[in-house]
Amino acid sequence: MLTLVLVGQAVFREGVRRRIGAATKILGETSVLADAPQRVRDMRPCCVIVECLSGELDDAVTVAGGLPGTVVLAACDRPDLLLWRRARSLGLAGVIPRDFDFPCLEKAVAFCEGPGGGVAVPVDPGDAVPRRPAEGPENRAAVRGAVFRQGVAVFCSPKGGVGKTTLALNLAAAYSSAGWRTVVLEFAHYGTAASVLQIDPASSLADWDGLAGEPFGPRVLEDYFVKDARGFWLLPAPRRLREAELATARAGTRALECAVGHADVVIVDTSPVLSDLTVLALRSATRVFIVTTVDVPALRAVRDFCEVLDLLEVDPGRVACVLNRVSAKPTVPLDRALECLARPVAAKVPEDARVQELQDRGLLLAAVEPQGAFALAVRGLLGSFGEPAGDPRSLLTRVLGIVGRSAR
Repeated sequence: MLTLVLVGQAVFREGVRRRIGAATKILGETSVLADAPQRVRDMRPCCVIVECLSGELDDAVTVAGGLPGTVVLAACDRPDLLLWRRARSLGLAGVIPRDFDFPCLEKAVAFCEGPGGGVAVPVDPGDAVPRRPAEGPENRAAVRGAVFRQGVAVFCSPKGGVGKTTLALNLAAAYSSAGWRTVVLEFAHYGTAASVLQIDPASSLADWDGLAGEPFGPRVLEDYFVKDARGFWLLPAPRRLREAELATARAGTRALECAVGHADVVIVDTSPVLSDLTVLALRSATRVFIVTTVDVPALRAVRDFCEVLDLLEVDPGRVACVLNRVSAKPTVPLDRALECLARPVAAKVPEDARVQELQDRGLLLAAVEPQGAFALAVRGLLGSFGEPAGDPRSLLTRVLGIVGRSAR
């Protein structure tokens, strides 16, 4: 039997007693916040439910602050996903409708594994002060990563400004238009994908640290990702600097597991900085594309970066380079550029001024002109590891089969 302590006005408490009937035992009631901690410590209920009017969670937070280790739910008029995330960010176990009945309460209590289920992330920076998660075994294990049996293409570069994000988004648009359920993850502490697409997402990778261990239903993409007009799903990096430290390896691990479980193709865009997120992506990849332009600084950086990949024990057979913005007369001859690279070249993406022109309007050339030279070069990336050309669906099936066998 569930046991409760109710904190709220008399009308709220009377309504709860009427709706839940004899299936739940109410150990105590109070309308005075200061009385709640002492009552709960004496009675040890399954959870404490605090009435919160107008979506203001201050009363529930006050109660939870005095009851570490206790499940505290906020009872609100119109709980939604954003309010739930905000409650989690403030250390609460979650939110529940003010007019809840017994089945709703039973489900909510079963869903809660503890007060807040770990560190969560505010929906808006003004809602709470972000807290950096403790460096424990769980977070260190997340950094190590895992090889997933799904197509995970990682775009990386040791040098910024080479067009890595542009290629990742255009590849996503190409595969989405071919009928694949495609997800783009931006593994960075501060990202630009949302700016490139000219969208203003309500959530980011920072929100996922607080979702570690949470169950996800079949509508996880609709609830937690942003759907682009071209049909692919995006989880952008934080756009506010104060949220950057919340884009942790633990958040990345959870997001990657979720994307792999609900998508056909997962594309990860990483930061030039070798962070925990970048290491996680590299070790989880079935394909690693090192993006570079044909100039001496970028080519030298790639050569040094390949040594880092060896230290991280990334399988060399999964790594290839992408020469981006290849002009008709590059500053470095192509044959000399190829000699500088320590990995095979997956594609030579031609320079096209329309890429930037369209991007300035939030458009992607691979979607606007799917049969152009740029789009064809981008679309062929996942088939660049010795796979014959053909239908992308059959191609990816073969790739995943190979990856699945190697993962075992």
